[in-house]
Amino acid sequence: MGARCLHARRSRIQVELPVWASARQQRELTAFARYCVARLEREVGELDRWTVAATVDPSGGFASTVTAHQGAMTVDASGAGQDGTLAIWDALCNVEQALRERLHGEIAQEPLCAIAPV
Repeated sequence: MGARCLHARRSRIQVELPVWASARQQRELTAFARYCVARLEREVGELDRWTVAATVDPSGGFASTVTAHQGAMTVDASGAGQDGTLAIWDALCNVEQALRERLHGEIAQEPLCAIAPV
């Protein structure tokens, strides 16, 4: 994959993290979110744009919101976890089923969430 294609793919996936997140946390959470989106897109097809946001949940832990855009369609879901990675994973699992139903009218046999995060 050429550098131009890789940049275009990355620019479609916006990851928003708290300002206090260290550079390492930003790199790791951004890479994880992009990996999960890419894995999901291999099954449902490439979407126009994604936004993945992670924040600290006031009740403890972390919260995340994932929004997927395809043309005029917008699908969003939220998730929670004890760390940013788990919150992002939960939100992506929650958006997956809705995406499959809207884009294909059916749920694939093996959902992305059945596979443990690496």
